[in-house]
Amino acid sequence: MRDVKDKMRRFKIIFTIALNDLRETIHSKILLFFVFFAIISFSFGILLGIMSVDNEKRTLIDFSLVISELIALSFSVFSGSMAVQREIET
Repeated sequence: MRDVKDKMRRFKIIFTIALNDLRETIHSKILLFFVFFAIISFSFGILLGIMSVDNEKRTLIDFSLVISELIALSFSVFSGSMAVQREIET
């Protein structure tokens, strides 16, 4: 039982840190850039799917998955580096 309480305490600490970082990220203007880039990329994916002859659905799904993974990766790296920079400055 003690092991479960210890794990829950650790989870609460990690969750609190993640929630605080999410709040700081939402207030930054960089989130708007990533949302704007995502909308443009998905629009391009729809256009690319329309232009493909036989595999519209597959092209759209593949392109959307790749773009969403790249955006998530770049956002997490950039957000992490900004958080480290903020911590170093303070």
